[in-house]
Amino acid sequence: MDDEPGDSDGPPSDAVLLVGRETDFHEETCRALATDADYRLRGLFDETPIADVDDWYEDGVFAGMTPSQLGIAVSDATSTLSSIGETPAYHVCLDAVPPLADEADERAFFRFLHVFLSHVATDGGRCHLHLAEHGVADTVAPLFGRVVDDRD
Repeated sequence: MDDEPGDSDGPPSDAVLLVGRETDFHEETCRALATDADYRLRGLFDETPIADVDDWYEDGVFAGMTPSQLGIAVSDATSTLSSIGETPAYHVCLDAVPPLADEADERAFFRFLHVFLSHVATDGGRCHLHLAEHGVADTVAPLFGRVVDDRD
């Protein structure tokens, strides 16, 4: 989207967008992306995730939150992690994105992701997002270093 803020250095290279409806693809890829993290956090916007991997994210599962609430919860969790003396490697999984009704919702979600991914990258963390809808994925894809589509 041309009118959205952009990161002059490009998208965070450790941010991955997973797109498609194939559940096995999402679950396997999700687990693989977070394998080497010291801490794994999972943020769910509502109660219907694409990937059933809560058991894999034992360090924190935040569910049923607005983007703003989720951003604050993950920020608090990562600040707590960094207070232990050294910055541990952490990975955030974002899933269960609610339907975005119109272009205004997509713009708001884009802005949230831009700030969220920048925060995670600044902290040295990694993140991935699950999306079933290709239209929304096209909107937010420029924010990610890599896009993995289950059709590929």
